[in-house]
Amino acid sequence: MKTRIGWLLPVGLVAIMVLLLAWQHLQLGPLAAELEVLRDQEREFGRLRAERGRLAAEQIQADELQRLRSDRAAIGRMRGEVESLRQGTADREHRTTAKPPGRFGVGVPMPASEWRNEGAATPAAALETVLWAAAGGEVDVLAQRIRFDPAARTAALELLQSLSPESRARHGSPEQLLAFLSIKDIPIGAATVTGWRQTSATQHPVSLSLASGPDRIKPVALVFVRDGEEWKLRATEGAVAKYAAALRGPPAGGGK
Repeated sequence: MKTRIGWLLPVGLVAIMVLLLAWQHLQLGPLAAELEVLRDQEREFGRLRAERGRLAAEQIQADELQRLRSDRAAIGRMRGEVESLRQGTADREHRTTAKPPGRFGVGVPMPASEWRNEGAATPAAALETVLWAAAGGEVDVLAQRIRFDPAARTAALELLQSLSPESRARHGSPEQLLAFLSIKDIPIGAATVTGWRQTSATQHPVSLSLASGPDRIKPVALVFVRDGEEWKLRATEGAVAKYAAALRGPPAGGGK
């Protein structure tokens, strides 16, 4: 009896262990399957993360490409604007160095018989009016076309005040005095403009030759400045000094 019990005990223990192992296997089976699923999910997450990184990099490259395209378009617009400005500058230079439209164009002789009072709406019109007034002795008209520099006007006032009361009354203003003195510098013959320039929006120098005969040609340089809606002949302090010296005559004993 004891022998049988001793034999059954190990057999029972083995059976219990087999049952435990079977139960454990049953419990671990779903866990292993779940673990495999989790591993698959982890691999999928890794793949998705890598894909997201790749797409983000491509998106950055796409944004950079779009920025570069925008920059290139902006550069193209800037080049067009620069070219337009360059062309505009060239056109203005051409207009200012070439003859202005109408009368007194560069290289075209204008006989004194054709000079007219053209007003002062443009530098060319003001030039013709100045010549016409000087040639015809129109002191008042010529005086209206003169504008002094500040220092020149002061010098002209001093010159006017130095004259006799009769001369001051006859000339009346610095502009009329300078007009009267400058008339003799305009020979009656023909005027030919040799060049128009535009140094600023309010200043137009002009060079011309005044001829009183085939062999008597006088080069002259004048500057017309904008004064409101009109153009006037600029009178400098040097011009006033020249006429003042001529008016006062040479000093005593100057011929020795």
